[in-house]
Amino acid sequence: FLSRILSQHPDLNISYDRANFFRFYLARAHEIESCYREVLEQARERFDVRWGMEIPVERIAEAIEADPPTTFPKVYDQFMRLTFCEGKQDARWGEKTLLQWTNIPLFLHMFPHGQAVHIMRDPRAVLASKREVTWEKPSRYLDAIFVCLHSMSWARDVGGSLSPEKYHVVRYEDVVCESEETVRELCSFLGVDYEPAMLDAARFKAGDKSEWKANTPFDDVGEEISQRPVNRWRETLEPWEIGLAESFLSDEMEAFGYEPSGIQLTSKDLRLVWESLSETPLL
Repeated sequence: FLSRILSQHPDLNISYDRANFFRFYLARAHEIESCYREVLEQARERFDVRWGMEIPVERIAEAIEADPPTTFPKVYDQFMRLTFCEGKQDARWGEKTLLQWTNIPLFLHMFPHGQAVHIMRDPRAVLASKREVTWEKPSRYLDAIFVCLHSMSWARDVGGSLSPEKYHVVRYEDVVCESEETVRELCSFLGVDYEPAMLDAARFKAGDKSEWKANTPFDDVGEEISQRPVNRWRETLEPWEIGLAESFLSDEMEAFGYEPSGIQLTSKDLRLVWESLSETPLL
């Protein structure tokens, strides 16, 4: 959702859940000079199968080869420019990507002029969403609690040591409840002027320029910035799920301004907690 807001700005080109370049290709960074064409071909196949999008492999390869030496940041940069920015070498690009906060310092090292936005959300809302959308075995959706624990503790302890000119935390709840103020602050961080059109959700487009559909398992979000998802967890989660999340995340939730529910667990709730944890080796 935040990536769609940013992509409405005329000076920004933000891809949505398409490239995931670090996720798929960072492991090959040490050998990129000898395998960049293989990486590009893999990306071409993935984009075609997954999104029905065409990657200009030859144009990317030509741009890389015209400016030796071949480095991972250079391959990443040209991939994004020629896939999402019409080849413009002065365009500002970015991508929304999952579970990559620990690589933010590496990204900033690779791109000295780069910036990172770390998106935070109420862990109880994350848990409610994960439970509805996951295809994993029963109880494994509870790993969302531990993902949030790591994301929030990393943002507080490691992210807090990064330059405020390079690293910025945004809470989802502020985006939807204090939209203009939050987006203005984000624009200031990025060094661009605020544009009112950024908050026109009816104009949002997906990464391939098709109509954007909200990435949510619930059906009560339309073409508007809605506050309904903020407290939906109160209606959808069981008391034991709320209590379990808060028991692990109380310090982090307080640090980021998320109020405790005040829920009191019964012996039955505690039994459900133990059954769910004990039947799931991952947990």
